[in-house]
Amino acid sequence: MDTLVEIKKACVNAVKNNNKEILSEISLKLKKNNSLALLGETGSGKTMIAKLILDLLPSGCVKTVGEISYSFNDSKNKIAQLRGKEITCIFQDPAQSLNPLHKIGKQFSIILRRHLNYKGRQAKEHAVSWLGRVGLKNGSDVLGRYPYQLSGGQIQRVMTAIAISLRPQVVLADEITTGLDAKVKKEVLDLIFSLQRRHKFSILFITHDLFIVSKYCKSVVVIK
Repeated sequence: MDTLVEIKKACVNAVKNNNKEILSEISLKLKKNNSLALLGETGSGKTMIAKLILDLLPSGCVKTVGEISYSFNDSKNKIAQLRGKEITCIFQDPAQSLNPLHKIGKQFSIILRRHLNYKGRQAKEHAVSWLGRVGLKNGSDVLGRYPYQLSGGQIQRVMTAIAISLRPQVVLADEITTGLDAKVKKEVLDLIFSLQRRHKFSILFITHDLFIVSKYCKSVVVIK
């Protein structure tokens, strides 16, 4: 399998906190059409690795050594050209990723216009189609709602639809079932991995749950 994202012995330090080391010699490969679990306890730095891949480290944190390489469409690419299109993210608290002042439809259409140049009716039809694929059959109604008018499970499905509707090659899923009850958790997991198999994108699934790893992921890396 072709490697899409590779990290080689990367270290991240907090320069505003006495240069404290946050990540130490991290190495991993995310290959094409693969479901890779990033397993580790709370506070081990799993989310920081996702931010490192996206080149979105928090203010005051810097990569001090190591390399990150990206290879898409048989060529080397810069992350600025890939982020939000070839590489998308689903975070553990999706409500924080949505603007509470704007309806879902407006936020969905802004992203589609930016990355796919879809506008007006084309954007709405694309959004409704993808909301249907993630189990939200009343897509037009969902687009007319504000985030606070949706349940946690519905918001997570909306964020999944937004991320995958951009037809990425890589999806970073960061503890996406946090705060969901057992039934909704299973539904979201079944959904995201069925979409992964159907659309053949790679997923880096960040978790501390061994059961999820054993049931859904093809391979695993562990961070201490």
